Amino acid sequence: MSARSFVRSVLQGHDAAAARHRAIFSVFLLSGSWAIVGGLFQPLLPLYVASIGGSATDVGLASSSHALAMLFSEPLWGLMGDRSGAAMPLLVSRLVTGTVFVAFLLRTDVWWVFVLQFVRGLFDVALAPIGRALLATLLPRQKRGTAMAMWYTTNQFGRSGMGFVGGGIVDTLGFRVLFVICAALTMGSAILGFLGLRRLPGVHPERPVSLDEPEGPSLPAPRARTRRELMRPFLIISGVTALGTCAQSGWRTFVPLYAAVALGLSASEIGWLFTISGLAVLAFTVPGGQLADRFGRRPLLLAGLGLSLIPTLAIAIGLAASFAALLALMVVGSMGNAAFNPARTALLSDLAPAGRHGTVIGIYGMAEDVGLLIGPLAGGLLWDRYGPAAAFSAFALVSLIALGTAFTLIRESED
Repeated sequence: MSARSFVRSVLQGHDAAAARHRAIFSVFLLSGSWAIVGGLFQPLLPLYVASIGGSATDVGLASSSHALAMLFSEPLWGLMGDRSGAAMPLLVSRLVTGTVFVAFLLRTDVWWVFVLQFVRGLFDVALAPIGRALLATLLPRQKRGTAMAMWYTTNQFGRSGMGFVGGGIVDTLGFRVLFVICAALTMGSAILGFLGLRRLPGVHPERPVSLDEPEGPSLPAPRARTRRELMRPFLIISGVTALGTCAQSGWRTFVPLYAAVALGLSASEIGWLFTISGLAVLAFTVPGGQLADRFGRRPLLLAGLGLSLIPTLAIAIGLAASFAALLALMVVGSMGNAAFNPARTALLSDLAPAGRHGTVIGIYGMAEDVGLLIGPLAGGLLWDRYGPAAAFSAFALVSLIALGTAFTLIRESED
């Protein structure tokens, strides 16, 4: 199908294939707006908390309340998406999230920020399980790696550079205008996404949905397995994901502090480190997903974990002694991130029974959230008690355990 005919089918078509094309378009529209709003708001949240009299501990609590809410609500959203369809849960979640940004205008108390961050975490996370589950059910198995790579790329693209835009808005117009912009983007995308998803054909366990457009080499369809047979690979993949995201989130959280304390880099130089490494994620994620589709999920999963191990180990033993060296290591880590993320999500979506993708991916999202919580927390405790080398050594050890677990226990037959 040509690009012109695809766009025409999305905008004008009324048959099942057009509805599915429209749904895919809507998923990426929602994902892009989600990322843009997160990029505008999240980096400036610490500054807002400080501007209303909050302490460093208050900043941490504001972020933790959001993460804890995500941890508990993500599997529930996945289950709801499987049972009632994607359109209404996503509409409700995005509208409530937009209302939360409006509620920031009502009060300027620190405790109010904690409340709003918790509510935002409860509803904002709905797109993660439902959106990825939709891609898994709407696309053939041999395209899922690429689709998941495009999901992560869309999120990364939306966040790239938005901190600069948000900072400019706050410096010139203030935080209140930033909240209004975030609310408008969230609510506007909610309505457009609902219009694109409302006519999507239902997904049933006995009748999986696909676009029925196989291109390229087909992967063998997995045989039907019992719940007990599925549980073991699910737990293994979730454990590897928790370990991998723990190490990744941990070392990337403390690279700015390491760059400032150990190397004496300025804030602008640190900003360039993350800008260039973010561009590397954009450049390598889609090729990583394509390679996972072509050569299998396991090789790319192992490659991603291996590449992610390099920067943590190098920093721990003192090889990141300059801006150039640290930049090179962060680019290598970004390549590892680009290979690991789409491969692990595609691996899981291959494993999930038809009609249960949202539930499985929602529960699996808890493993991601646990890693995101534990990595920075453990790294901070180790840094304060034993120094930066201990923190990065711990991240390297966790990466090595994840790599060893994946190499030993994940087999291509389980893909």
